[in-house]
Amino acid sequence: MELGSSFYDQVGNKSEVACWRYEHDKQMWLITRKSDHREYYAQEAQFKSWTEIDLKSLLHAPFYDPEPNQRGRG
Repeated sequence: MELGSSFYDQVGNKSEVACWRYEHDKQMWLITRKSDHREYYAQEAQFKSWTEIDLKSLLHAPFYDPEPNQRGRG
């Protein structure tokens, strides 16, 4: 499995985020792009490498986490 940082160059991925979730089985964040491309991130700190366009897209994308102990929900 490749982590999300390998999918980026200096410009960033421009296909925008369709949805995002925390995969409890893998203990990783899953980002699904509108192009159906999936990216896995081991830590929240890896989102710091995103461009401003990607972060705005993430802000407006739905977050799914069916587990009762939701990680990332403060």
